[in-house]
Amino acid sequence: MKGNAFFVVVLYLFLGTASCLAAESDYLVGPGDVLKVTVYDNPDLSATVRVDNDGTINFPLVGTLQIEGLSVSQVSGRVADSLANGYLVNPQVSVFVEEFRSWQVYVTGQVKKPDAYKLERGTSVIKAITMAGGFTELAAEGRVKLIRKSGGTEQVLKKVPMHMIVLPEDIIVVPESFF
Repeated sequence: MKGNAFFVVVLYLFLGTASCLAAESDYLVGPGDVLKVTVYDNPDLSATVRVDNDGTINFPLVGTLQIEGLSVSQVSGRVADSLANGYLVNPQVSVFVEEFRSWQVYVTGQVKKPDAYKLERGTSVIKAITMAGGFTELAAEGRVKLIRKSGGTEQVLKKVPMHMIVLPEDIIVVPESFF
């Protein structure tokens, strides 16, 4: 039985990581995000840039590019197309999100500072609760719920593990203890 329990834990962790990576691949870039843009065979053009509040980045040679609301692969394509427009022949560009500043997690209920918090890669439920000031004295710590919207449906996960990875726009609800 111990082997099965270990397998379930490993599977759970894998699925959590896989869903986090899937969310990242669908991620739409927003203001405050930090992107690492690599132009292969042109290291002098590679740069780390922050998306401005107006949804733009400044990139070497091409200047200002509007990228807010684009997926990471679309940003890569936009930079490559701009570089191909008179600067490079067939540029190969990759984009990696170093900091997700436009991702948020909502923490509500019996925490000291319920609010929306900026989400970083790999944030767990307990880390999000800690960002919200931790549990109050009335918190039912073992009954934390997580509400996740996926594909237009809302999923409520009850008694979530504290190490579970939080995804963008998740809502963590810490209920009140009755005793």
